[in-house]
Amino acid sequence: MKKSIRKGFPENINFPEELSMLCDWDSSKDGHVLSGGFELRADEGDTMFYYFGGRQADDCLAQFGAGPDGSLYCIWKQDDGRQPIVHLGSEGDSLMVLASDMREFLALLAVGYLWLVGCER
Repeated sequence: MKKSIRKGFPENINFPEELSMLCDWDSSKDGHVLSGGFELRADEGDTMFYYFGGRQADDCLAQFGAGPDGSLYCIWKQDDGRQPIVHLGSEGDSLMVLASDMREFLALLAVGYLWLVGCER
């Protein structure tokens, strides 16, 4: 899984060590859905093109996961070098910053929410 996720990353976006370690851990568990319905999933090639209807996001978003509803989890490369983790809604109707970096995102996963985004009460 790690190779396919890394392959989908634009050249200008760093593949975080924490993501590498998560991929290794997940592989040792034979892969499964993690906390909050999140699962590791690579970009299938044109995911951002289909999501945005163009190529404007190809160099600034790197998909590394998905939700059960088809939503996407991505690293968003900022001009100043920051790489926050964002959630792109499955219907193209929302973009939400979940964490300031991969380490903070892993802490969010560790909490063990049933859903990371869009919880109904």
